Amino acid sequence: MFQPFYELSNPDQIRFRRALQRLIITGSLQSTYPGDLEDYEFISQMRNLVEEWLFMADIRLFIDDEYGFMRLEEIGYEDNSNQSYLQVQIGTRDELAILMILRGALEEERAHSGAAFYRITIGDLRSLYESKMNRMRLSASRIKKVLIKFRKLHLIHYRGSLDESDTSILILPLMFMLTPEKIKAIQQNLASQKASIPEENEGEE
Repeated sequence: MFQPFYELSNPDQIRFRRALQRLIITGSLQSTYPGDLEDYEFISQMRNLVEEWLFMADIRLFIDDEYGFMRLEEIGYEDNSNQSYLQVQIGTRDELAILMILRGALEEERAHSGAAFYRITIGDLRSLYESKMNRMRLSASRIKKVLIKFRKLHLIHYRGSLDESDTSILILPLMFMLTPEKIKAIQQNLASQKASIPEENEGEE
């Protein structure tokens, strides 16, 4: 199993270790995510070897070449499960609403241009939220809280201050893992647990 690794050149062995470590630590790599492209391409080239190493830990490598992302899954994990990792992270109405707006914008861009990523400003996101939520206001503190969490989940990326309306948000292809079926399951879960979820202050400025 290890012989193909030792047949690599020393620089490639170093690249292999670095790329595999990064994939394991982050759980996913995306070709459009800043800093991921080199490791994403290298692991794609070394896919068979990477899969052999991961197999020893009962981990499966899932690669979606169409959208340009890869992620790790426990062997035996069913992608149709209603409790995927990303799903269980969405726990408030704000998170669900912003998720649906961002994913919808990404889906529209993909249908229009074929791109697997899309940029939107915070100002545009706030306007879309208010138009789709019957003019309900979205405060800066609430949107910042959600966007910080989504960045940690690698659903989006941004640079600059979240307090500025012209700050650009890059919607990443990992967002497509949250399929309409999974989003519906999130809606049902929030509805069933409404009594135990802290209410958002919709009038907050």
